[in-house]
Amino acid sequence: MNIKLWHKIKLSKHQEQVFEMEVTIDDKHKIVGMFGESGAGKTTMLKVMAGLVNAAQCTMHLPMHCINTKGRYNPCVYIGADSALFDHLNVAENLTLVIRHSESRQSNSLDLDEVLGLCGISSLMSKMPWQLSGGEKQRVCFARGLLTGKKLLLLDEAFSALDWKLRQVMHQVLRTLASKNGFRAIMVSHSLKELSLCASEVIVIEQGAVLNQMSIKSAVDYQIGSTQNVEVNKADYFCAVNGIFSHIDDQDSSLQVWLLSKSEAVSESQNNGQNKSKDKSRVQTDACRLYVKVPSVNSAEMNNNQFVSALLLPQKGEPRSFALNANQLSVSRHDNNQTSMVNCFPVCISNIIENTTGVVVSGRWHGQVFHSLITIKSFQTLNIKVDEKLYFVCKAL
Repeated sequence: MNIKLWHKIKLSKHQEQVFEMEVTIDDKHKIVGMFGESGAGKTTMLKVMAGLVNAAQCTMHLPMHCINTKGRYNPCVYIGADSALFDHLNVAENLTLVIRHSESRQSNSLDLDEVLGLCGISSLMSKMPWQLSGGEKQRVCFARGLLTGKKLLLLDEAFSALDWKLRQVMHQVLRTLASKNGFRAIMVSHSLKELSLCASEVIVIEQGAVLNQMSIKSAVDYQIGSTQNVEVNKADYFCAVNGIFSHIDDQDSSLQVWLLSKSEAVSESQNNGQNKSKDKSRVQTDACRLYVKVPSVNSAEMNNNQFVSALLLPQKGEPRSFALNANQLSVSRHDNNQTSMVNCFPVCISNIIENTTGVVVSGRWHGQVFHSLITIKSFQTLNIKVDEKLYFVCKAL
Protein backbone atom coordinates (compact mmCIF):
# COMPACT_ATOMS: atom_id res chain seq x y z
CA MET A 1 0.00 0.00 0.00
CA ASN A 2 1.39 3.38 -1.04
CA ILE A 3 0.05 6.59 0.51
CA LYS A 4 0.79 10.06 -0.86
CA LEU A 5 -0.65 13.11 0.86
CA TRP A 6 -0.38 16.86 0.47
CA HIS A 7 -1.71 19.46 2.88
CA LYS A 8 -1.38 23.26 2.75
CA ILE A 9 -1.53 25.06 6.11
CA LYS A 10 -2.24 28.81 6.19
CA LEU A 11 0.05 30.28 8.86
CA SER A 12 -0.91 33.91 8.25
CA LYS A 13 -2.49 36.11 5.59
CA HIS A 14 0.61 35.99 3.41
CA GLN A 15 2.36 32.83 4.58
CA GLU A 16 1.57 29.18 3.92
CA GLN A 17 3.29 25.91 4.78
CA VAL A 18 3.05 22.79 2.63
CA PHE A 19 2.84 19.47 4.46
CA GLU A 20 3.85 16.63 2.10
CA MET A 21 4.44 12.97 2.88
CA GLU A 22 4.73 9.60 1.16
CA VAL A 23 4.61 6.22 2.91
CA THR A 24 4.80 2.70 1.49
CA ILE A 25 3.55 -0.14 3.69
CA ASP A 26 4.23 -3.75 2.76
CA ASP A 27 1.08 -5.88 2.56
CA LYS A 28 2.48 -8.31 5.15
CA HIS A 29 2.19 -5.61 7.84
CA LYS A 30 -1.43 -5.67 8.99
CA ILE A 31 -0.92 -3.27 11.92
CA VAL A 32 1.55 -0.41 11.57
CA GLY A 33 2.49 1.98 14.35
CA MET A 34 3.12 5.70 13.96
CA PHE A 35 5.45 7.28 16.49
CA GLY A 36 6.71 10.81 17.05
CA GLU A 37 6.68 13.80 19.36
CA SER A 38 3.63 16.04 19.82
CA GLY A 39 3.17 18.31 16.81
CA ALA A 40 5.14 16.03 14.48
CA GLY A 41 2.16 15.59 12.13
CA LYS A 42 0.76 12.18 13.11
CA THR A 43 -2.84 13.30 13.64
CA THR A 44 -2.73 15.50 10.53
CA MET A 45 -1.66 12.55 8.41
CA LEU A 46 -4.47 10.33 9.69
CA LYS A 47 -7.12 13.03 9.24
CA VAL A 48 -5.95 13.75 5.69
CA MET A 49 -6.14 10.02 4.92
CA ALA A 50 -9.67 9.91 6.32
CA GLY A 51 -10.72 12.87 4.15
CA LEU A 52 -11.41 15.08 7.16
CA VAL A 53 -9.17 18.00 6.11
CA ASN A 54 -10.57 20.23 3.37
CA ALA A 55 -7.38 21.89 2.08
CA ALA A 56 -5.60 18.59 1.52
CA GLN A 57 -5.14 15.88 -1.06
CA CYS A 58 -4.38 12.22 -0.45
CA THR A 59 -4.06 9.33 -2.86
CA MET A 60 -3.83 5.71 -1.73
CA HIS A 61 -2.51 3.03 -4.08
CA LEU A 62 -3.96 -0.28 -2.98
CA PRO A 63 -3.58 -3.65 -4.75
CA MET A 64 -5.40 -3.45 -8.11
CA HIS A 65 -6.76 0.10 -7.68
CA CYS A 66 -6.06 3.71 -6.71
CA ILE A 67 -8.27 5.71 -4.34
CA ASN A 68 -8.67 9.43 -3.80
CA THR A 69 -9.57 9.82 -0.14
CA LYS A 70 -11.97 12.67 -0.95
CA GLY A 71 -14.21 10.20 -2.73
CA ARG A 72 -17.09 8.20 -1.29
CA TYR A 73 -15.10 4.95 -1.45
CA ASN A 74 -12.43 5.98 1.05
CA PRO A 75 -11.60 2.74 2.94
CA CYS A 76 -10.39 4.61 6.05
CA VAL A 77 -12.23 5.32 9.28
CA TYR A 78 -10.66 7.73 11.77
CA ILE A 79 -10.99 6.83 15.47
CA GLY A 80 -9.48 9.43 17.78
CA ALA A 81 -8.87 9.65 21.51
CA ASP A 82 -11.78 12.07 21.93
CA SER A 83 -14.07 11.05 19.06
CA ALA A 84 -17.50 12.46 19.80
CA LEU A 85 -20.79 10.60 20.17
CA PHE A 86 -24.21 12.15 19.60
CA ASP A 87 -25.13 13.46 23.06
CA HIS A 88 -28.89 13.12 22.52
CA LEU A 89 -28.61 9.41 21.58
CA ASN A 90 -27.77 6.50 23.86
CA VAL A 91 -25.03 4.00 22.99
CA ALA A 92 -27.37 1.64 21.13
CA GLU A 93 -28.77 4.48 19.02
CA ASN A 94 -25.28 5.83 18.24
CA LEU A 95 -24.22 2.41 16.95
CA THR A 96 -27.35 1.50 14.99
CA LEU A 97 -27.24 4.91 13.30
CA VAL A 98 -23.94 3.90 11.69
CA ILE A 99 -25.33 0.55 10.56
CA ARG A 100 -28.31 2.22 8.87
CA HIS A 101 -26.40 4.96 7.04
CA SER A 102 -22.90 3.63 6.26
CA GLU A 103 -22.42 3.03 2.53
CA SER A 104 -19.35 0.86 3.16
CA ARG A 105 -21.12 -2.02 4.90
CA GLN A 106 -21.23 -5.31 3.01
CA SER A 107 -22.72 -8.72 3.58
CA ASN A 108 -19.55 -9.90 5.36
CA SER A 109 -19.25 -6.83 7.62
CA LEU A 110 -19.28 -7.41 11.37
CA ASP A 111 -22.77 -7.35 12.86
CA LEU A 112 -23.76 -5.53 16.03
CA ASP A 113 -23.65 -8.55 18.35
CA GLU A 114 -20.15 -9.49 17.18
CA VAL A 115 -18.84 -5.98 17.80
CA LEU A 116 -20.50 -5.72 21.22
CA GLY A 117 -18.83 -8.97 22.25
CA LEU A 118 -15.42 -7.96 20.92
CA CYS A 119 -15.46 -4.57 22.63
CA GLY A 120 -17.18 -5.67 25.84
CA ILE A 121 -19.85 -2.96 25.76
CA SER A 122 -23.09 -4.98 25.86
CA SER A 123 -23.92 -3.60 29.31
CA LEU A 124 -23.54 0.01 28.09
CA MET A 125 -26.24 -0.01 25.39
CA SER A 126 -28.85 1.96 27.36
CA LYS A 127 -26.41 4.57 28.71
CA MET A 128 -26.11 8.13 27.45
CA PRO A 129 -22.66 9.45 26.42
CA TRP A 130 -22.42 11.68 29.49
CA GLN A 131 -22.81 8.58 31.69
CA LEU A 132 -19.75 6.86 30.20
CA SER A 133 -16.22 6.95 31.55
CA GLY A 134 -13.41 7.98 29.22
CA GLY A 135 -12.40 4.37 28.62
CA GLU A 136 -15.98 3.23 27.99
CA LYS A 137 -16.50 6.04 25.49
CA GLN A 138 -13.34 5.04 23.63
CA ARG A 139 -14.51 1.43 23.35
CA VAL A 140 -17.90 2.60 22.03
CA CYS A 141 -16.16 4.80 19.45
CA PHE A 142 -13.95 1.88 18.41
CA ALA A 143 -17.07 -0.29 18.03
CA ARG A 144 -18.70 2.41 15.93
CA GLY A 145 -15.65 2.47 13.66
CA LEU A 146 -15.86 -1.30 13.15
CA LEU A 147 -19.55 -1.05 12.25
CA THR A 148 -18.88 1.36 9.37
CA GLY A 149 -17.67 -1.61 7.32
CA LYS A 150 -14.42 0.15 6.41
CA LYS A 151 -11.34 -2.05 6.63
CA LEU A 152 -8.52 0.44 7.28
CA LEU A 153 -8.65 1.69 10.87
CA LEU A 154 -6.83 4.94 11.66
CA LEU A 155 -6.34 4.80 15.43
CA ASP A 156 -5.20 8.10 16.94
CA GLU A 157 -4.46 7.31 20.61
CA ALA A 158 -7.76 5.41 20.44
CA PHE A 159 -7.14 3.43 23.67
CA SER A 160 -5.34 6.11 25.70
CA ALA A 161 -8.06 6.33 28.39
CA LEU A 162 -8.03 2.59 29.13
CA ASP A 163 -6.05 1.09 31.96
CA TRP A 164 -3.14 -1.12 30.93
CA LYS A 165 -5.05 -4.40 31.36
CA LEU A 166 -7.99 -3.36 29.18
CA ARG A 167 -5.62 -1.79 26.68
CA GLN A 168 -3.95 -5.19 26.29
CA VAL A 169 -7.38 -6.74 25.66
CA MET A 170 -8.11 -4.21 22.91
CA HIS A 171 -4.71 -4.87 21.36
CA GLN A 172 -5.58 -8.56 21.24
CA VAL A 173 -8.97 -7.73 19.70
CA LEU A 174 -7.20 -5.63 17.07
CA ARG A 175 -4.81 -8.46 16.22
CA THR A 176 -7.74 -10.87 15.91
CA LEU A 177 -9.56 -8.50 13.55
CA ALA A 178 -6.42 -8.18 11.43
CA SER A 179 -5.76 -11.92 11.20
CA LYS A 180 -9.32 -13.24 10.84
CA ASN A 181 -11.48 -10.42 9.46
CA GLY A 182 -9.20 -8.67 6.97
CA PHE A 183 -8.81 -5.40 8.87
CA ARG A 184 -5.68 -3.27 8.67
CA ALA A 185 -4.71 -0.48 11.04
CA ILE A 186 -2.38 2.48 11.37
CA MET A 187 -2.01 3.16 15.07
CA VAL A 188 -0.67 6.41 16.54
CA SER A 189 0.85 6.35 20.01
CA HIS A 190 3.45 8.25 22.01
CA SER A 191 4.46 4.93 23.57
CA LEU A 192 6.68 2.43 21.76
CA LYS A 193 5.79 0.03 24.56
CA GLU A 194 2.14 0.10 23.51
CA LEU A 195 2.95 -0.21 19.81
CA SER A 196 5.18 -3.21 20.50
CA LEU A 197 2.13 -5.19 21.67
CA CYS A 198 0.42 -5.25 18.28
CA ALA A 199 2.33 -3.43 15.52
CA SER A 200 4.95 -5.16 13.36
CA GLU A 201 6.37 -1.98 11.84
CA VAL A 202 6.77 1.62 13.01
CA ILE A 203 6.74 4.85 11.00
CA VAL A 204 8.66 7.61 12.79
CA ILE A 205 7.30 11.10 12.02
CA GLU A 206 9.19 14.34 12.62
CA GLN A 207 8.14 17.86 11.55
CA GLY A 208 5.61 16.62 9.04
CA ALA A 209 7.91 14.15 7.31
CA VAL A 210 8.76 10.46 7.55
CA LEU A 211 12.04 10.33 9.47
CA ASN A 212 12.35 6.54 9.48
CA GLN A 213 10.42 3.35 8.87
CA MET A 214 11.53 0.19 10.67
CA SER A 215 10.43 -2.99 12.38
CA ILE A 216 9.10 -2.64 15.93
CA LYS A 217 12.12 -4.58 17.22
CA SER A 218 14.53 -2.19 15.49
CA ALA A 219 12.60 0.80 16.87
CA VAL A 220 12.87 -0.50 20.44
CA ASP A 221 16.58 -1.26 20.05
CA TYR A 222 17.15 2.16 18.46
CA GLN A 223 15.41 3.95 21.34
CA ILE A 224 17.57 2.13 23.90
CA GLY A 225 20.76 2.76 21.92
CA SER A 226 19.97 6.47 21.55
CA THR A 227 19.80 6.97 25.33
CA GLN A 228 23.51 6.49 25.91
CA ASN A 229 24.84 9.20 28.26
CA VAL A 230 21.30 10.61 28.56
CA GLU A 231 19.13 10.60 31.68
CA VAL A 232 15.81 8.93 30.85
CA ASN A 233 12.86 7.41 32.64
CA LYS A 234 13.46 3.78 33.58
CA ALA A 235 10.07 2.89 32.08
CA ASP A 236 11.47 3.73 28.63
CA TYR A 237 13.65 0.61 28.75
CA PHE A 238 11.77 -2.52 27.73
CA CYS A 239 11.83 -5.38 25.27
CA ALA A 240 9.01 -6.75 23.13
CA VAL A 241 8.69 -10.51 23.68
CA ASN A 242 6.84 -12.62 21.09
CA GLY A 243 5.32 -15.85 22.35
CA ILE A 244 2.92 -18.62 21.32
CA PHE A 245 0.42 -19.91 23.87
CA SER A 246 0.97 -23.51 24.98
CA HIS A 247 -1.13 -24.36 28.06
CA ILE A 248 -2.01 -23.57 31.67
CA ASP A 249 0.69 -24.79 34.04
CA ASP A 250 -0.04 -28.24 35.49
CA GLN A 251 1.02 -27.33 39.03
CA ASP A 252 -0.26 -23.74 39.21
CA SER A 253 -3.50 -22.78 37.43
CA SER A 254 -2.68 -19.09 37.88
CA LEU A 255 0.15 -19.32 35.34
CA GLN A 256 -0.04 -19.43 31.56
CA VAL A 257 2.81 -21.13 29.71
CA TRP A 258 3.97 -19.48 26.49
CA LEU A 259 6.72 -20.57 24.09
CA LEU A 260 9.02 -18.11 22.39
CA SER A 261 7.98 -17.77 18.76
CA LYS A 262 11.39 -18.47 17.25
CA SER A 263 12.37 -21.26 19.61
CA GLU A 264 13.47 -24.70 18.43
CA ALA A 265 10.55 -26.27 20.28
CA VAL A 266 7.99 -24.31 18.29
CA SER A 267 9.72 -24.97 14.98
CA GLU A 268 9.97 -28.68 15.69
CA SER A 269 6.35 -28.95 16.81
CA GLN A 270 5.34 -27.69 13.37
CA ASN A 271 7.66 -30.06 11.52
CA ASN A 272 5.72 -33.29 10.97
CA GLY A 273 8.55 -34.86 9.01
CA GLN A 274 10.82 -35.34 12.01
CA ASN A 275 10.40 -37.88 14.79
CA LYS A 276 11.90 -36.76 18.07
CA SER A 277 11.93 -38.69 21.30
CA LYS A 278 9.55 -37.49 24.03
CA ASP A 279 12.38 -36.89 26.48
CA LYS A 280 14.37 -34.73 24.09
CA SER A 281 11.28 -32.77 23.07
CA ARG A 282 10.45 -32.17 26.73
CA VAL A 283 13.90 -30.72 27.44
CA GLN A 284 13.70 -28.35 24.46
CA THR A 285 10.19 -27.22 25.41
CA ASP A 286 11.23 -26.51 29.00
CA ALA A 287 14.16 -24.46 27.73
CA CYS A 288 11.95 -21.91 25.99
CA ARG A 289 9.02 -21.56 28.37
CA LEU A 290 7.76 -18.16 29.40
CA TYR A 291 5.47 -17.99 32.45
CA VAL A 292 2.76 -15.32 32.46
CA LYS A 293 0.23 -14.65 35.23
CA VAL A 294 -3.42 -15.23 34.39
CA PRO A 295 -4.95 -11.72 34.68
CA SER A 296 -7.65 -11.19 37.29
CA VAL A 297 -10.98 -9.68 36.25
CA ASN A 298 -13.96 -8.30 38.13
CA SER A 299 -17.53 -9.59 37.91
CA ALA A 300 -18.61 -6.86 35.47
CA GLU A 301 -15.90 -7.89 33.02
CA MET A 302 -16.82 -11.56 33.37
CA ASN A 303 -20.27 -10.77 31.96
CA ASN A 304 -18.60 -9.91 28.65
CA ASN A 305 -17.33 -13.42 27.94
CA GLN A 306 -15.93 -12.80 24.46
CA PHE A 307 -14.22 -9.63 25.63
CA VAL A 308 -12.56 -11.30 28.61
CA SER A 309 -11.64 -14.49 26.74
CA ALA A 310 -9.26 -12.46 24.56
CA LEU A 311 -7.16 -11.98 27.69
CA LEU A 312 -7.91 -15.02 29.86
CA LEU A 313 -8.45 -17.89 27.42
CA PRO A 314 -5.98 -17.72 24.53
CA GLN A 315 -6.21 -20.58 22.06
CA LYS A 316 -3.35 -23.06 21.75
CA GLY A 317 -0.87 -21.78 19.19
CA GLU A 318 -2.14 -18.20 19.42
CA PRO A 319 0.66 -15.61 19.07
CA ARG A 320 0.93 -12.63 21.40
CA SER A 321 3.43 -9.92 22.28
CA PHE A 322 4.46 -8.90 25.79
CA ALA A 323 6.24 -5.73 26.88
CA LEU A 324 8.85 -6.69 29.46
CA ASN A 325 10.37 -3.76 31.38
CA ALA A 326 14.14 -3.90 31.55
CA ASN A 327 14.11 -3.28 35.30
CA GLN A 328 12.06 -6.49 35.73
CA LEU A 329 14.99 -8.58 34.49
CA SER A 330 17.93 -9.42 36.72
CA VAL A 331 21.29 -10.78 35.60
CA SER A 332 22.73 -13.92 37.17
CA ARG A 333 25.67 -16.23 36.64
CA HIS A 334 23.49 -19.17 37.73
CA ASP A 335 20.10 -20.51 36.66
CA ASN A 336 16.93 -20.12 38.74
CA ASN A 337 16.72 -23.58 40.34
CA GLN A 338 17.30 -22.15 43.81
CA THR A 339 15.20 -18.97 43.55
CA SER A 340 11.53 -17.97 43.34
CA MET A 341 12.06 -16.54 39.84
CA VAL A 342 10.14 -18.82 37.47
CA ASN A 343 11.49 -17.32 34.24
CA CYS A 344 15.13 -17.96 33.45
CA PHE A 345 16.68 -17.25 30.04
CA PRO A 346 20.22 -18.42 29.18
CA VAL A 347 21.51 -15.53 27.06
CA CYS A 348 24.58 -14.51 25.15
CA ILE A 349 25.44 -10.90 26.00
CA SER A 350 25.25 -8.90 22.77
CA ASN A 351 25.52 -5.26 23.90
CA ILE A 352 26.25 -3.10 26.94
CA ILE A 353 25.21 0.57 27.25
CA GLU A 354 26.13 2.75 30.22
CA ASN A 355 24.28 5.97 31.04
CA THR A 356 23.29 8.07 34.04
CA THR A 357 20.35 5.75 34.84
CA GLY A 358 22.44 2.59 35.07
CA VAL A 359 23.67 -0.05 32.66
CA VAL A 360 21.51 -1.66 29.96
CA VAL A 361 22.73 -5.20 29.34
CA SER A 362 21.31 -6.84 26.20
CA GLY A 363 21.30 -10.57 25.56
CA ARG A 364 19.97 -12.91 22.87
CA TRP A 365 17.85 -15.97 23.57
CA HIS A 366 16.11 -18.07 20.88
CA GLY A 367 16.39 -15.30 18.30
CA GLN A 368 14.93 -12.59 20.54
CA VAL A 369 16.77 -9.77 22.30
CA PHE A 370 16.18 -9.03 25.99
CA HIS A 371 17.30 -5.92 27.86
CA SER A 372 18.12 -5.78 31.57
CA LEU A 373 18.62 -2.48 33.40
CA ILE A 374 20.97 -2.93 36.37
CA THR A 375 22.95 -0.61 38.62
CA ILE A 376 26.54 0.32 37.89
CA LYS A 377 27.55 -1.44 41.13
CA SER A 378 25.90 -4.71 40.01
CA PHE A 379 27.52 -4.41 36.60
CA GLN A 380 30.96 -3.96 38.13
CA THR A 381 30.44 -6.76 40.66
CA LEU A 382 29.41 -9.26 37.98
CA ASN A 383 32.12 -7.98 35.61
CA ILE A 384 29.88 -8.57 32.58
CA LYS A 385 31.49 -8.83 29.13
CA VAL A 386 30.08 -8.95 25.60
CA ASP A 387 29.73 -12.53 24.20
CA GLU A 388 29.62 -13.92 27.73
CA LYS A 389 27.01 -16.61 28.56
CA LEU A 390 24.80 -15.54 31.49
CA TYR A 391 21.20 -15.84 32.72
CA PHE A 392 18.39 -13.28 32.75
CA VAL A 393 15.80 -14.08 35.43
CA CYS A 394 12.46 -12.55 36.40
CA LYS A 395 9.15 -13.31 38.06
CA ALA A 396 6.10 -14.36 36.06
CA LEU A 397 5.07 -11.56 33.71
